[in-house]
Amino acid sequence: MENVKISSTLIFGTLNGLLLGPVYGAIVSLAAISVHRIVHVDMLLNNPFYLISPLFIASASLVAGLAITGKKKRAIILPCLLIAIWFATGVGREVFYYPWLHVLSIVFFLTFTRIENKISFFSKNKGYLYLFACSLLAVSTDHLAGSLSALFIFDLGSSMYKEVIFVYPRQLPLPDGRGLNVN
Repeated sequence: MENVKISSTLIFGTLNGLLLGPVYGAIVSLAAISVHRIVHVDMLLNNPFYLISPLFIASASLVAGLAITGKKKRAIILPCLLIAIWFATGVGREVFYYPWLHVLSIVFFLTFTRIENKISFFSKNKGYLYLFACSLLAVSTDHLAGSLSALFIFDLGSSMYKEVIFVYPRQLPLPDGRGLNVN
């Protein structure tokens, strides 16, 4: 993929939701990223995707905020809706396996919240694992919202999604340090 940038701003969107809650976190994320976009107006005029990308960060803040405040059923509505929209597209039906990590993040979030008190390992690390589950759900929401928007704006073919299907999990760091770079 040429001219692709991976940004760390999503971390702050998720963090805003975790710290400020669903409403204020989304507002702060949307405002901060929008101001950043306005300052860099040269990119703003050249790319319609750049215009709407603050909404993806805000969606991550919303989902993280809902999840951390205990509104678990509400937190999974947007990710599930995005997955349904994916499958409603022609590319989504052809590359049906694309949202595998997104589905896995929802399953992990729901499973963790049900069994957290039954296993001693979860009891000892409950806070960290719950933060991880909330963050994974939020990040996957942002990712799928961006993927769907790119599909609609740029009319990408299924081959594009087939090529990048395993890129995002390879970005996750492994214990031995591998997985941080996809080059």
